[in-house]
Amino acid sequence: MPAPSKLAQILQPLLTDELGQRVELENAEGYSVELGEGVTLEISESPVGHLLLSCMLPVQPTRLSDTDTLTVLLQANLLGMDYPPVLTGLLPDQQQVVQWSSLPFHQLEPEVLKRLFNRFAQQAEKLAAWLV
Repeated sequence: MPAPSKLAQILQPLLTDELGQRVELENAEGYSVELGEGVTLEISESPVGHLLLSCMLPVQPTRLSDTDTLTVLLQANLLGMDYPPVLTGLLPDQQQVVQWSSLPFHQLEPEVLKRLFNRFAQQAEKLAAWLV
């Protein structure tokens, strides 16, 4: 069996099954995690040596021209004081909001990774529910 990739090693603290046993990841360029509300979180190494969390959230067309929606999305970037920031962007042609965060591998202690993952997932689920 080949040695786990650096990304798989970094993600290991997040992986336990329902019995509390560690789950091994197969080597891959990226991984997907299904969250509630139909949200899929993508995890990859991009750029090299950095963890990238991202997800695409659908937006109803009427929300795209709503200044309140645009203001809240902008404030989500400006008001988040946690590090690393969880950023949002609007892709109007695709009628989606993209949410992402990135951190160098060397800063990803297990507790930092868990905190970032949980904060990112919670924000993605809340934003997805708000956008519908």
